[in-house]
Amino acid sequence: MQILRTLVALAVPCNAHWRLTVPMTRKGPGYENDPLGSPVACRNALPNPAVRVETYDAGGVMNIKFEGGGHVGDCSVYISYDVDGSVNAARFVKIANLPDCRSQINTLVPITLPSSLPAGPAILRWDQYALHQGSFIEWYVQCADIEIRSSSSKAWDSFNKFSMASAYPAFSRSNYRRNIAVPGDSDFYMTGPSCVDESINQCALTAPGTPGNSGVGGEGDGPMPPAPAPTPAPSTSPMPLPIPATTPAPTPTMMCEPIGDCDAYSWCTQQTYVEWCSLQDPCPSPFCQSRELTPVPTTPAPATMTTSVPTTPARRCVPTLEGYYTDPAIYGPICEIQGDANVCAAPICRWEELGLAQTSVRKHRFLGTTLLQAASEVEQVAAHEEF
Repeated sequence: MQILRTLVALAVPCNAHWRLTVPMTRKGPGYENDPLGSPVACRNALPNPAVRVETYDAGGVMNIKFEGGGHVGDCSVYISYDVDGSVNAARFVKIANLPDCRSQINTLVPITLPSSLPAGPAILRWDQYALHQGSFIEWYVQCADIEIRSSSSKAWDSFNKFSMASAYPAFSRSNYRRNIAVPGDSDFYMTGPSCVDESINQCALTAPGTPGNSGVGGEGDGPMPPAPAPTPAPSTSPMPLPIPATTPAPTPTMMCEPIGDCDAYSWCTQQTYVEWCSLQDPCPSPFCQSRELTPVPTTPAPATMTTSVPTTPARRCVPTLEGYYTDPAIYGPICEIQGDANVCAAPICRWEELGLAQTSVRKHRFLGTTLLQAASEVEQVAAHEEF
């Protein structure tokens, strides 16, 4: 069952949070390592006058550093010159991709600044989408105020700027890579906008046409003009088209199922393990295995019977508002997403009973603490050491 213990490391929350420290962010020194529920523009709305503003040269190299424990996922770096208005209204351009960035944690990482960047005060933004939870993303975001020296004549208004609200697609299996894929794997790709210069900082990973490109950003001068409307073809009498015969959907011939029975372990529930494997496509080895189904003879469908569904106490997943997790604006969305997956992981979240409500059958798409709950502090420490 070593494979199942590996799954625990992927699913159980661990103290591996991290943050940008070079250049120093608007927070300043101190702890700001907890995740967010969405990719906000900046974690802090205003510059910090106590933090020194570093100066960098367009076309030159700057070093950044992110410190902490780190999670599986990818990082990106953005620049904005919208320093005078609301941070939520700021528009950004992307300048760097950092695939599997936990491999560069706690060290100085060189970033080449595009030579086209104009001179002036700017906001440097670093983020990571952490994929270890399985059914939702933990976002780590920090902003630093910097100054750019440049001889570029390109105006900021001419860049293909975008808001961070449009930078990333909603989380689903098809929009983000397999969480344990690494650069070099056939199914590895990054998700996010195009960069202003695809030739630097591994920006080709999110160029237009790549699997994870989100459709914004790029090198052009301003937004692309709309495509011209097609010229209508000359009107002719349409020929009647044959109506295709309706064919029944193909019957599945393969089933994705667990590699073994894990009910003997206190931290594992076999029924949820079965449900999770059955929802995967393709069937993820080595955690699950494919089995050919034996055709079953068809029989007349039984008469439909109406039965009452018992009512049970309803509940929702809410923040604990304890320890580091005291901000409901940050942890409310995270706990709500966990609750939708029938999961509520301490110490960030807790269940809150709401009284009697009608229950319904839901499919579990979260390979998290519902499937694999660590039985002791020893198991959680093991998870922390892996991620």
